[in-house]
Amino acid sequence: ATIFGAKGVSNDAAIVVYDGGSQKPASRVYVVLKYLGASNVKILHKDMATFKKSRVPLTPMAAKKKAATFTVNVDNSILATLADVKAGNAKLFDARDANEFAGTTDKSTGHIPGAIHLSYKDVQDANHTFKTKAELEKIMAAHGVNSSSPIIVSCQSGKRAAVLYVAFTSVLGYKNVKMYDGSYNEWVAKGNKVDK
Repeated sequence: ATIFGAKGVSNDAAIVVYDGGSQKPASRVYVVLKYLGASNVKILHKDMATFKKSRVPLTPMAAKKKAATFTVNVDNSILATLADVKAGNAKLFDARDANEFAGTTDKSTGHIPGAIHLSYKDVQDANHTFKTKAELEKIMAAHGVNSSSPIIVSCQSGKRAAVLYVAFTSVLGYKNVKMYDGSYNEWVAKGNKVDK
């Protein structure tokens, strides 16, 4: 809160988050800001190369803003707990790569039982821009999910799950979505079994 305030960011400030194009860091920051109580957060669904091609003016200097007050108002409805995942009352999406989901890499022995594989890359086009609402609705329909379905997104440690969270909440407008921040790493560290 102190850092945001020092940068001129208040709870109701219009905040636009972007990154170099993968959407992973920007999505993670988006989720953190929403969790901490920022009410007007948007994510830029383009990368800097696209902006340069569009001739949008850019500057190498960070804008200097007058200090503001950012009051932390934690929104626990954004995050799923280990208990939420174990309850099995939501569709659980795993945003990791297919080999991680299958447990064929040295950093993964499988996936949380019942998880549905949907790589974070599957909600983006070739330029790492989020797919359209219509395209995402087709993906969700193929998994038997609609806007009223309870959803939990996970990955290895939270960054790629954040991309799914943004796609589902910001692009699709789904309201019943939570991010399991601990994801696979917490699941395994707590001694829970995994499927392959």
